[in-house]
Amino acid sequence: MGSFKAAGKRALVPILSVYQRLYPGRPPLFVYHRVNRLGKRDLGSISPEDFEAQMAYLRNTGYEPVTMSTLIAGLRGEATLPHRTCALTFDDGYRDNHTYAWPILRRYGFVATIFLVNSFVGQTRQLPQNRQGSEPCAPGLSQLEYLTWPQIREMIEDGIEFGAHTLTHPRLTMLAEADAEHEIKSSKSELEKMLNRPIKVFAYPYGDYNAQVREIVARVGYTGACTTAHARVEYGVDLYALPRIPGGRSLFEFLLGLVRTTKIGNAP
Repeated sequence: MGSFKAAGKRALVPILSVYQRLYPGRPPLFVYHRVNRLGKRDLGSISPEDFEAQMAYLRNTGYEPVTMSTLIAGLRGEATLPHRTCALTFDDGYRDNHTYAWPILRRYGFVATIFLVNSFVGQTRQLPQNRQGSEPCAPGLSQLEYLTWPQIREMIEDGIEFGAHTLTHPRLTMLAEADAEHEIKSSKSELEKMLNRPIKVFAYPYGDYNAQVREIVARVGYTGACTTAHARVEYGVDLYALPRIPGGRSLFEFLLGLVRTTKIGNAP
């Protein structure tokens, strides 16, 4: 299997090189959750070593990551983006983002955007023993730890952006409109109060949204929102339905995701 992946990786690199030259205006948005050394015990994670290999690939191929708010400003025509840009995002705000991911990002001079669930901040959340698929990406975990307010503020000082991911991480389309608006609007206002800065971007929990949820997100003042659709963006994309590419658990999966993704939006 190792030799197969190595051969596949060698084959993917020149394909990606050609793709990037032909389509420089299709910035990839990557999504991660946890960065740790738990291996198969945590299928929603990537090891620090594999994450660094991905960051090294971005650096070596000339990518310049920007925050989501900067990317959205560029897509709106309000800012100039690097010729070969991308965005790195993390959902839920796990504590290992500070322990493992942030030092690697600092080493490469990269920024990222982390989407926080207000009620999870500073918590250690116990997972039920019989989850029956409720946490399919964490089959070997009994608990999940989240960033603390001091850790969040420390990362902000280093250029990491934070966005909102609701108050409690519900499936927004399953809520009454008033309840969905409370989750979306209060997440923004409470984070702004705690962090003393504007919260501009949002990510839908589970990627779950519809026209009503999208309208609420736009109405309460976010400049854009991320989904879990797997694609690159184009100029002209719906800024409240931005697709993202899973970072995967290895450099091979990372490269494969880049090759497989299609575009969403229209060319300028």
